[in-house]
Amino acid sequence: MKTSVQSAPQLQPETLPLTGVVVDSGGVPLGGWRVRRELSAREADAGAMGQGSTTSDRDGRFRFEECLVAPHDVEVRPPGQWLAEPLAVVRDV
Repeated sequence: MKTSVQSAPQLQPETLPLTGVVVDSGGVPLGGWRVRRELSAREADAGAMGQGSTTSDRDGRFRFEECLVAPHDVEVRPPGQWLAEPLAVVRDV
């Protein structure tokens, strides 16, 4: 007798890039700023995982690849102040 076991296909969570631009109050792009993203508190409480950080380019742009399709919180800190309190926080992006 021959038997075989087929494993169920692995379902990958849906992901999308998360992009933006860091600007000052006058709309001038800010390069070299640290941008951190993590799943919103309610998503993390539900057991989801997802976070990352990057630095804005000279035109203030940033991009995170393969973010879970769920609300994220994004924090921005000035260059060289990685441990300081964020100067801006956007919730549930």
